Amino acid sequence: MRYVQCVDGRPIFAKITLSGERFAGGILPVGSLSELQRYQEVVLHLAEIEWHREHPNQDLPDDFADDFQLVIEGINDGSAEVLLALEQRTAYVEYQEEARSAFEVAISAAYGDQPIPELPTAVAEEVAGIGSTLAPNQRLSFYPADDSIPPTVVTVETRVQAVEKLQLATFWATEDPDTSNRLVATPDVIAGRIVELDPDKQSFRFNSLQFGEMRAHYKNADLTADMRALLDSTSEAPVTRLEGVVQYRNGQAWRIKDTFAVARLELDERSWTGRVASLAGLRPGWGDDSSSQAISFVALDAAREIMTRVEDSNGVLPSVFPVEEGGVLLEWANPDEVKSIEIGPDGDFELFHLPPRSFDSTYEETTDLAAAIKFALGGTE
Repeated sequence: MRYVQCVDGRPIFAKITLSGERFAGGILPVGSLSELQRYQEVVLHLAEIEWHREHPNQDLPDDFADDFQLVIEGINDGSAEVLLALEQRTAYVEYQEEARSAFEVAISAAYGDQPIPELPTAVAEEVAGIGSTLAPNQRLSFYPADDSIPPTVVTVETRVQAVEKLQLATFWATEDPDTSNRLVATPDVIAGRIVELDPDKQSFRFNSLQFGEMRAHYKNADLTADMRALLDSTSEAPVTRLEGVVQYRNGQAWRIKDTFAVARLELDERSWTGRVASLAGLRPGWGDDSSSQAISFVALDAAREIMTRVEDSNGVLPSVFPVEEGGVLLEWANPDEVKSIEIGPDGDFELFHLPPRSFDSTYEETTDLAAAIKFALGGTE
C-alpha cells in the first residue's frame, strides 16, 4: 500500500499533488483548495451510493456526511504534495475506503484508455469538474492507495478529452454493461495469512497468496476468537482459508468486505509445503471445468500428514495435483510403476497401484488415514 500513518497516528486517506511553478516550494494557493473540496465531495457521494446499495430502502444515517471530513495532514516540499487524512476514524470507514477506490477507478478511466465505469450523472459531472482551476503547464496528480498503480495526471490539455468521455458516457446502462473497469463484489474463497487484527473495528490485514496484502472486514463478532487463535498459534500465522465477500477491481482482489468463516492449514517448513499452500489458494473455477471446487482443507491436511510420514521415513515424495472435485492427488509415477492416492474433499481415499512388470493393477477405497499412510510407505509402517 502507498499510504502510511501520520505522526499522530491518523492514516493517510489520499495523496494529491499540484505541480507547476505556482506550487513550487510546497505552496498551496487558496484558490486551489476547491480541488481538494471537490475531491472530498465526489468521494462522499460515492460513499453514500455504496451505503444505499447495502441498505436499500433505508435513510442515510444523519451523521454519515459529518463523519467524512478530510484534513490536510501535511504539504511536502517540491510541488504542492498534499496528504489528506480522515479527521476521525468512524463506523463508516469501509464505505469511505470503497468510495476512494471507486473514485480512483473512475478518474483513471476518464484520463486513460479504459471505458468509463457505471456512474450516476451527478458523480460524472463532479469528476469532470476536477482540474478546472488549473492553468497551462500545471498538473494535478491523484495517487491510488495501491502503489503498483501509477497516478492519474490531470492537465488543461488532458481534461478536454476526459470531460468529453464523461459527458458522452451512458450511465447506468442496462444492456450488456462493460464490467471490465468496475468494482465487483462476489462471494469467494481466498487463502493467505492474517497478519494484524483490530477487534474493535472488526477489521484485519490479510496477506493473500494470490493477490498480496489487503484490508478485510467481518461483521460476525464471534469470528474474533477464531482469528486471535490463528494469529497466536505460531510465530508466523498459519495459512488460512477465508470465505466471504471479496471485492475485485479490474480483476484484482483488493478488499474483503465481509468474512463468513476462516479455517487453518498447519504447514511445517518443508521443501514441499509451498506446493500444498498453493493448492489452498486455488479459487472455485480454477480448472478447465468452471465447476471445479476450491481444494478442501480436509484433503490438504491429509496430504500434509501423508507426505510428512513419507519424508520422515526417507521415502520418495509424490507429485501433488489438485482434483476438480476439491480433493488432492498424490502420485508416484515412473516408467516401471504407478502408485497414487486420491484424497477426496471429505477425507476419503482411493488407492491405486500398478506394480512393476505387471498389467494387473489394484484399487481400494478407504476412509482410514492410517491405511493410506501404510499404502504410501509401501505396505509398512
